[in-house]
Amino acid sequence: MPSIAILLDPDQLANPDADLRYLLPDAICAHAGGSITADGYDYVGAPPFMLVYLATDDLAAGLAATLHIIEHERLLSNDLRQGCQVAVQRTAHTWELVYPPEQAGTLVNWDE
Repeated sequence: MPSIAILLDPDQLANPDADLRYLLPDAICAHAGGSITADGYDYVGAPPFMLVYLATDDLAAGLAATLHIIEHERLLSNDLRQGCQVAVQRTAHTWELVYPPEQAGTLVNWDE
């Protein structure tokens, strides 16, 4: 099952509340209408960046729902277009950025 990961930079968010780990996937799942499910969260790096994981059977629909929420919704007064990266899993432990658009195609490894 394809995976989507959202990395949030707390230094770039107006309100880096830890509740985003639940609110963000809930909003995306609700908007996706069943094509995506929450798949956990983690913290990496310093300052600790929040990673929110999603699983989907339909990568195109899952990405569309994810990007819609990031671009159009404000969760806890946060403009998620700032300080947010979205990646899809291409190989084990390797992620390809798809958002922001100017960084699309960059490979990242957030698991180390």
